[in-house]
Amino acid sequence: MAIYRSSRKTTPKVQSGTVQKKNRHAPTRRNSLGIGIEKPAQGYRHVLSKDDVWKFLRLIPDWKRVSTDLDLIFLHSGYDDADGWYEYPHQPSIALCAWGEGLREDYNPEHYRLHAAVFSRLGVEIEEIDHGVAAQFDEESAKAYQLLHILLHELGHHHYRITIGRGKSAGSESYAEKYALKLEKQIWNRYQKAFNFYPKVVKPLI
Repeated sequence: MAIYRSSRKTTPKVQSGTVQKKNRHAPTRRNSLGIGIEKPAQGYRHVLSKDDVWKFLRLIPDWKRVSTDLDLIFLHSGYDDADGWYEYPHQPSIALCAWGEGLREDYNPEHYRLHAAVFSRLGVEIEEIDHGVAAQFDEESAKAYQLLHILLHELGHHHYRITIGRGKSAGSESYAEKYALKLEKQIWNRYQKAFNFYPKVVKPLI
């Protein structure tokens, strides 16, 4: 299950609700959670380090239970149309994609409508453009968005699979989004303190 950006192209990633990847051999299951990082593709860069991810995971309540059967969180080299995704069953993993070097993302109106409150809270500057909006992140707001929203959204799919889905389904986008927003609210103050992140709230366009 993936969070896609506005200019979506055809993708091999999702087939029947399960993420597929090109030229990938069946992976070996891990005994404990690992954090991996790929070299960014040309024109991309990571805003997260492995240490950032570990520090963030320590903020999540009951993490040991929540992370049951999760093998890997990896910082992907970069993908034009996705911010991240959750894949299973061979090696349950969460991918967080590298960003374009300018940290600007263009979103369609519906994506912005659904995320306006998140962008506002994180202090992301928004500009109207043809067919949508341009969101100008900085280093810290991009990091916060990737951890507090993208990672928690994909973790919502994992949570559904290990609970309600009984290992067979990663649930809906609606379930994952509600999970992310609820958990973000719970850990917001701790995140601010841990990452020294105190953004100026930006008024939404809507």
